[in-house]
Amino acid sequence: ADFKGADEGADRDMHQNAVSMLESAGYTHYETSNFAKQGRECMHNLKYWTGAEYLGLGVAAHSYMLNGVKVRYSNTEDLEEYLRLVENGEKPAVQKNILGPTDEEIEYIMLRLRLKQGIVYKDYDTRFHSGFKKTFKEPIALAKTAGLITENADGIKPTLKGFDLQNTLIGEFIQSI
Repeated sequence: ADFKGADEGADRDMHQNAVSMLESAGYTHYETSNFAKQGRECMHNLKYWTGAEYLGLGVAAHSYMLNGVKVRYSNTEDLEEYLRLVENGEKPAVQKNILGPTDEEIEYIMLRLRLKQGIVYKDYDTRFHSGFKKTFKEPIALAKTAGLITENADGIKPTLKGFDLQNTLIGEFIQSI
């Protein structure tokens, strides 16, 4: 039997209804696809979205370390290879990516726009020694006009529509880097 899902409009309506129901029940839409009661947000996931370090242990695990440079590691996906490397006292990381300044900025924007808190100008300006409002003046204006973000003196935050059209929103900002 063929399964036909809801069309895009119905899917968006169902999502917006779910958001309304959860928020009216006291849950905060703190991240693109996550809701929680105040103080009960998933600290594990927030580490990823805020750029904190994490250590992945085991087959196919990923790590992000900030030891002078920002480096992402990924362990082998092959269980036998993983066991052989560990038994021989070797590190099971088979891929290492050092993030350059542009990579860091792209990740920062991409990950922060997944969060309801969005991008705080002061944090961005301090981290990248650059003015977010000046650098991204055009994408901010376009995203506001399209209803994808709200802006105040402290920064920008994605709207529900911005969460729905997240790839478009993020793409507008990344194009300007």
